[in-house]
Amino acid sequence: MTIGERIKQRRMELGLSVDEVAEKLGKNRATVYRYESNEIENLPVGTLEPLAKILETTPARLMGWEYEEQDENYRRIFARNLNRFLKINGKNQADIAMLLNVSQAAVSTWCKGIKLPRMDKVQALADYFGINKSDLLENKGTQEEDNSYYIDEYAKELAQFLFKNPEYRVLFDAAKYVSADDLEMVKTIIDKFKK
Repeated sequence: MTIGERIKQRRMELGLSVDEVAEKLGKNRATVYRYESNEIENLPVGTLEPLAKILETTPARLMGWEYEEQDENYRRIFARNLNRFLKINGKNQADIAMLLNVSQAAVSTWCKGIKLPRMDKVQALADYFGINKSDLLENKGTQEEDNSYYIDEYAKELAQFLFKNPEYRVLFDAAKYVSADDLEMVKTIIDKFKK
């Protein structure tokens, strides 16, 4: 993604018009359009810093210098939160696609943590669920939420064990068809083979 694409994407996420950005930046709208279309690629620091402030980001993010890992983390947090609120409200991806007038494929990318929606879509989701945008965008996990995912404490402990010990992950596939006692037996067998 180019700097111009990042500028445009961030402006649109915030719901700002080109005229609003130009006015706050003290430039004309044609200049902002030139930034977004990459006609002007080498932004002076005197322009880059104020532009980053207007777009509520950092110069490093606009330049593309920040790590992809951070973006991946934001997408993962958003996906987890969105899926949680879908489950709590008994809704599915099709419901959200219809509400926001977007494709189901777009909603799927949000739910899988592949992409983040624009901020106007995040606000619409927050309004729909009766929550704050931050409930979708920030990692606000609590012990209560963590426990609500699991049927009981034993299931939680077993899932945590399997997560921390990848050699046992084959048990995830079997878990929906067998009892907890059977899973323990398989775990014991795997332990014996490891010795």
